[in-house]
Amino acid sequence: IASRILNIHISEVIIENVDTESVPNTGPTINARSVYIIGKCVEQACETIKKRMKKKEYPIEVKKKVNLLPKKREKAKEHPYHSPVITWESTVVEVEIDPVTLIVLCRGIWIVLDPGPVVNYEIAREHVEAAAIQNLGHTCMEVLDFKNGLAYQKSILEYTLPDITTIPEIRVQFIQREINQKYNPVRGLGDQAVIGIGPAYISAIYQATEAFCPHIPC
Repeated sequence: IASRILNIHISEVIIENVDTESVPNTGPTINARSVYIIGKCVEQACETIKKRMKKKEYPIEVKKKVNLLPKKREKAKEHPYHSPVITWESTVVEVEIDPVTLIVLCRGIWIVLDPGPVVNYEIAREHVEAAAIQNLGHTCMEVLDFKNGLAYQKSILEYTLPDITTIPEIRVQFIQREINQKYNPVRGLGDQAVIGIGPAYISAIYQATEAFCPHIPC
């Protein structure tokens, strides 16, 4: 982000490690969520630096912050959802089941998310697709058996993962809203896309066969 906005080589961007004891607690720590929030701060700071560079007054120091919650909790009630920091998601999974062998094939996945302002749509879309593929594997094919306390699958040849032949078409759409730090703050994606695939996959099987799957992988 800094390299692109300031038009400098990425090797000129230096990240200084900070003492995490001095960082305010913002809730659960999820890598993708943290990167998402920090990315927005970096973007805002670099835009400010770019404007100040015209004055040629160095060094330039800029501090930015992202407000996750309204200043007054009373105003949170005006938000159209229950909480201004929750990412909402809807997932649809289409399956095809062979009537003889009962083999299930996933034919398509559709995911719609409302994660707040999206800094980079391409990176966000790729993250959601990767999470969806990971959970598709957890739901229908990735089996880990144990014998005498040791994993029976000892190599990738014995552990089935989704590949190019089993990954269905995946469509991701983000609900676009104007950036408003009071009532539309940065929420982040995290592993949100992992949540909906399993339940939607099982529901699709039940809709087709009326057979409920109490366990996954199914």
